[in-house]
Amino acid sequence: MPKQVTTNTIIVFSESLAERDFFRSRINELGLSTICFEKEAVCFDNVRPISPKIVIVQTDSKQIAWRFIFALYALDVSCPLLFVSDILEIKGFITGGVNFPIHFIARHNQVDRLMAIISDIIGRTDGIGSKQQVPLLLGQTDSIRQIRSMLPSIAKSRDPVLVTGEKGTGKELFVRLVAKSGKNENVLIKIDCSELIPALLTNGWFEKIKRSEVGSKTITIFFDGIHLIPSQIQAEVLLAVEEADNWKDRNESSGLGDVRFLATTEAPVEDLVRNGQFRKDLYYRLNVIPVFMPPLRDRKEDIALLMDYFVINAAAGRDKCVMIPSQKARETMYRYHWPGNVEELKTYMRRISMAGNESCILANSIMPKVRSKNTREFFLNSSCLDELPKHHEIKSFLSDTSELSLKYICEEFVSRTEKRLMQKALESTNWNRKKAAKLLDISYKSMLNKMKTYDIV
Repeated sequence: MPKQVTTNTIIVFSESLAERDFFRSRINELGLSTICFEKEAVCFDNVRPISPKIVIVQTDSKQIAWRFIFALYALDVSCPLLFVSDILEIKGFITGGVNFPIHFIARHNQVDRLMAIISDIIGRTDGIGSKQQVPLLLGQTDSIRQIRSMLPSIAKSRDPVLVTGEKGTGKELFVRLVAKSGKNENVLIKIDCSELIPALLTNGWFEKIKRSEVGSKTITIFFDGIHLIPSQIQAEVLLAVEEADNWKDRNESSGLGDVRFLATTEAPVEDLVRNGQFRKDLYYRLNVIPVFMPPLRDRKEDIALLMDYFVINAAAGRDKCVMIPSQKARETMYRYHWPGNVEELKTYMRRISMAGNESCILANSIMPKVRSKNTREFFLNSSCLDELPKHHEIKSFLSDTSELSLKYICEEFVSRTEKRLMQKALESTNWNRKKAAKLLDISYKSMLNKMKTYDIV
């Protein structure tokens, strides 16, 4: 889709009429026109045709903030995004991969300083949008955070990477993210291992690379499903991987660049090795940097975030109106066990976007019925079930802390559970702290103190 010319119009979103009036009057003083919105979906539907100079969002809701990031990313609108909030800050938001700058400023700033910051951001919008967007690896669970933290070092390395995990967990997304995250320009060549035959590997290997006209770019060869490599050509694959470091020197006249290998599998390759169905040396050679993509059932805290991303992305791709999932839909999705993982969730959200309503999902017999409409019961029960330590976890914890008292150990698990409950309550109320405190049946002051103690932002 061609880039639209940025106008001198500023979009302001706020659920508060007083805040909208404030920003409208002050921004007009800067000689710029302002269009204000109080509903997210309506705002998203108008961002692309307006093509604003900047989008200003006044909110204390983390969910709303994420949805605006997703909307500008999906719509490929490369203007700055400014959040005005006394709670939210850049910490806790993953912004790598988007081609627009994201800023956070406090609302309690003096009016003159607040407008000076906005004016400065507006003045620095020239040239925005030249950076290419890369895939987003979304999630706030520890496992996904750890995978994201590994990306910079993996992108710089030339060592083979083996990505494991169930079908639909995002293995190929991770591979493509690594290929796009390196310093040099990358060319990704995907090879479906189920279609590998000796003639293709031995005779067409270098020809395929030459036809790609990759020049001196870094070449990432992606073996999709290594457990499907026929046993009779596993030796050829091993030879190619071992000699990758010499390819550039041997083919200097052809301008061939660096070569690296990334592979994925959804099968337990260790079992295939033990059974003699997969070469041990090939497995060890590909498994230099192991990455495990967790199933969605083990990262349910990310479901609400992923729902918003997929439904906004689907609407943007089809030029349809955005429909934000309801709380009932979120609760239903949370209770599902997700055998198809993230890809299955993506499919459901596409259906919702195409239908324009949630009845196609909520009435589906595949999805379990929510037994209670009581939001408090839902969050308390689901959080406790998630947070209770498993037997092996308790055993491991006790063995590592043999000199600590049972009281201390219990306090550790209780604190972890309390933090998780607070996070879920805040998410369920769009990060409205007063509503979350009421949901948890604690005072507002206690809510603020505990958020500070647990570093919840």
